[in-house]
Amino acid sequence: GMAMPRLDRVERAVLAVAAAAALIRLVGLGARPFHWDEARVGYWTLRSLETGAYQYRPVAGGPFLYVVGRRLFALGLTSDAAARLPVALIGGLLPLAALLFRRVQDRTAGLSGTETVALAVVLAFAPPLLYYSRVLRGDLPLAAFSLVAVGFAWRAHQLRHRRSLYAGAAAFGLALTTSGFVAAVVACWLLAALLTVDEARIRGEEAATIRARV
Repeated sequence: GMAMPRLDRVERAVLAVAAAAALIRLVGLGARPFHWDEARVGYWTLRSLETGAYQYRPVAGGPFLYVVGRRLFALGLTSDAAARLPVALIGGLLPLAALLFRRVQDRTAGLSGTETVALAVVLAFAPPLLYYSRVLRGDLPLAAFSLVAVGFAWRAHQLRHRRSLYAGAAAFGLALTTSGFVAAVVACWLLAALLTVDEARIRGEEAATIRARV
C-alpha cells in the first residue's frame, strides 16, 4: 500500500494543540442547561424530525445545525451534550486551519513554523472561540468555515492548485448554511480586499503588479 506521509514537527505540534482543544470542549459539554437560544434550535430540530417539515428564518440562523442535529437526534442522541457536539468538534478542529496559512516551500508569504503553531494556540484557547464552541449556535461554525475558506483561497493563490480552490468553495458553501451573518463576513472580505489593493497603490506598485496580486 501507499506509505503515509511523515509529519514534521510543526504539523505534530498543531495536531497536539487541536487534540487539546477538542478535549477541553468536550469535557462537561452537557453540564450547563440550554440557553433559550440553544433551546430554540433544539426545539425546531426535534419538530422537523417529528413532522418531516423544515422551515427556518435566515436572520435566525441557517439550516446547518438543524440538518446535522436531525441526524444525531434520529440516532437517539438527544442530550444537551450531543446537540452541542457538532459545534464543539468544529471548534476543536479549528486549530488545524493554521496549517493552511503556513509558508509554502521557499516563498516569502505565509507564516513560519513558530507562527503557525502560535496561530493554532490562539484558535484553540482564545476565550470567545472556546466559549462559543460549547454553545448550540451558528456563530462558531460560521467563523470556522469562513476562516477555512480564506485559508484554502490563499493556498490556491500560492500554489495554483485547483483542489485548494474547490475546497475553499466548499468551505464557503458550508459557511452560507450556518447563519445569516455570513453577509457581514462577505462585506468584511470585500473591505479587506479594497484595503489590500489600496495599500499596494499607496506604496507605488505598478498596476500590473497589483492586478497579479489580487
